[in-house]
Amino acid sequence: KTIGKRIPRVDAREKVTGEAIYCADLKVPGMLSGKIKRSPYPFAQILSIDTSKAEVMRTAVGEGANMVNDVNALQATAAIETCAALEVPVCLMHMQGEPRSMQQDPQYDDVVKDVVDYLHQRCQACVDAGMDRNNIVLDPGFGFGKTLQHNLSLLSRLESISELELPVLVGISRKSMLGAILDKPVTERLYASIAAAVIAYNKGARLFRVHDVAPTRDALALCDALQHN
Repeated sequence: KTIGKRIPRVDAREKVTGEAIYCADLKVPGMLSGKIKRSPYPFAQILSIDTSKAEVMRTAVGEGANMVNDVNALQATAAIETCAALEVPVCLMHMQGEPRSMQQDPQYDDVVKDVVDYLHQRCQACVDAGMDRNNIVLDPGFGFGKTLQHNLSLLSRLESISELELPVLVGISRKSMLGAILDKPVTERLYASIAAAVIAYNKGARLFRVHDVAPTRDALALCDALQHN
């Protein structure tokens, strides 16, 4: 379950109709194994708080959240220091601009290099602040200040982010980039979402933020079986 944003509620006791993070492979070296404590809530093994505010991070972790997801990559005042003190895993995401204006003509010299460099810098800032490097997850931020071509370039060269040797999380499920390719509404993007997850897995991603958990899990289970055959 992810809280902090206006997304549908996810309850694993019932059919999942909202958004969830599925971890495809906990056997990958450095993959948070032993780092995430079980959530006190019976319907969620991992409870992630989606926020950029240090005060919200402290409060949420105090109430049982055990992971922080920040679209601002802990750039806000006291965010890095707070997460370092809380000793919880964090997901650092790339975003160009601000949420309200990020899709107004985003520009890059080389979108993949720019995103990799940014995530590397934010990771180093976290480590310098005393954060355990094994507690860091990277998210290229599909759809956050990026055109369709930018998103496709990132997906095509996702292994460049994996080369930073940290777990990579992707959130492509049902996104507008798929709608732009298919010319279909959000409710008709299941197959493309699964295909995108499979492509991302084969390029190094191991955590996936998805809407349709069961079919995505089945597809990634096959990928995992082949990977470890």
